[in-house]
Amino acid sequence: MIATSPAGWKTILTKEQNGQEITVKTGDVIQVELESLGGAGYVWAFESLEKEYFESLRGGNRSVSKPGLEGAPVTKTWSLKARKPGKTLITLYHFRAWEGKEKAVDQFRVKVHIQ
Repeated sequence: MIATSPAGWKTILTKEQNGQEITVKTGDVIQVELESLGGAGYVWAFESLEKEYFESLRGGNRSVSKPGLEGAPVTKTWSLKARKPGKTLITLYHFRAWEGKEKAVDQFRVKVHIQ
């Protein structure tokens, strides 16, 4: 499935879009939102982010449970601005920081066509 965004659109990618292809325009923003078990030591990390195609705008965390609940899952977010036309991948791995991505328990991958 290929989804196309209108000009200036912000495309939000969640776990449901894993394995899909999207098409965006130069200047569009892609926001990736993935749940993480930070209390168990898990992190999401990019395999590599092609800076030729993306400008990293910001990232953050958003709680997915009641505030103040220690160790609860959080939603990690990254905002990426499409810089120039081309084809690339967004690939992230979910792993314990001390084990490395070789022992990832999950991955997220989306093919991106930038027009």
